[in-house]
Amino acid sequence: MSMCHSFPAAMWLGRLCVVAALSVVVTTAATATATAANGVLLATPVLGPTELVRNSTGTFNCGQTSGTLYRNLDIPDLPARAWFANDSTTSPTTLLSSWAASRLDHGPSLDNLHRDCRVVFNSSWNTDPSFFDDRTWLDAPYFAAGGQGVKTVYALAHMEFHGWTDAHPKMCNNKTNPEPQYCWYNAVVLLKSVDGGQTFSHARPPPEHLVAAAPYVYTPSTPSLGYGDMSNVIEHNGYLYAFIHARRDVGAVRAGACLMRTAVSNFSDPASWRAWGGESRGFAVRFINPYREKPDDPAEHACVPVPSMSFLPLALAFNTFYGRFMATGEGQYVDPGTKQRSVGYQIALSDDLVHWDPPTLLRVKGPSDNYAAILDDTASRGFGRNIDRVAKDSGYLYFTQTTREGCSLPFGCRNIYRQGIEFQ
Repeated sequence: MSMCHSFPAAMWLGRLCVVAALSVVVTTAATATATAANGVLLATPVLGPTELVRNSTGTFNCGQTSGTLYRNLDIPDLPARAWFANDSTTSPTTLLSSWAASRLDHGPSLDNLHRDCRVVFNSSWNTDPSFFDDRTWLDAPYFAAGGQGVKTVYALAHMEFHGWTDAHPKMCNNKTNPEPQYCWYNAVVLLKSVDGGQTFSHARPPPEHLVAAAPYVYTPSTPSLGYGDMSNVIEHNGYLYAFIHARRDVGAVRAGACLMRTAVSNFSDPASWRAWGGESRGFAVRFINPYREKPDDPAEHACVPVPSMSFLPLALAFNTFYGRFMATGEGQYVDPGTKQRSVGYQIALSDDLVHWDPPTLLRVKGPSDNYAAILDDTASRGFGRNIDRVAKDSGYLYFTQTTREGCSLPFGCRNIYRQGIEFQ
């Protein structure tokens, strides 16, 4: 994630930001408040003790534990996503937080999960950037209404083309520059399941599965470019919304969190998504495939970051306690009173997903912590298969933490933890 740039001793491996100094898991409760300009209290979240969700080392690791290409790792490298197997109130649950070779956790609830070593989606590792089909992370499935009988499921996925790696010879002119400053090309693509979310494949043959890309082709001198690092997908008034992220300014592309949407009925069409282009344009930005369409003005096809979203939003939910949408993520935080700066996990509230209240700091983020998301399967039961609702005191803050204990990989392994969260 982009937070890698916040730490001096950091490196990237795919989406994995690895920091040399490891943190100690936070086990004490934490509280935080934030106040909007009009004096309305936004939130007083209370965090409980830390619980281990998944240990990614030893017998719990389904993938490789050594090597150089890292095509079969079993490391959580996404914010936690979750869904129900069916619409019943006793449905089993599935947790997704995986690598570019995607695996799942299953169980009767999020309190009791077991690792399934089967790969449900694997990357193609295509060495041609025009196909947008290199390493790909199954990230954001959305389950449409219709009950257990609906077998077709679509999911947004994060794609990265790594031009500096040995697998892509002569694709990078800047191998002496530390990744990911150059030769990194991101895009959002669409995947499809025909068995109710048990396995996934390309929704259309690449590159027809392309959802969102920068309006520039890849070159061997390309800086870190493109869109990805998305949130989950959430429905509002007949549309599906998701945040996507640009890591740096390149040409007409501006770093920050962009919001895009498509009609619920159009999720199967990768080209149907439109991004927010500012208050005057609204959701009118059409993404293009720059290998097939040469724009006169690239800015017409580059989204505008949402000004009120000041952190990287990794998860969206409807908070039933506040009766508003809630984003969870990570980034720089400035205390409104003391003006002290920190890097931490944050939440923000919104009525329309476009305009957000000032953020609330949940807790300071350790240097090896990543991928914050709040999940609540208790509050989500009875509202379809998506776990995207959060109640007053039944949800959990999920996050990952790098560890070297019992791990032979040079960059460490990752565990998933969670802390109970109560809104007051």
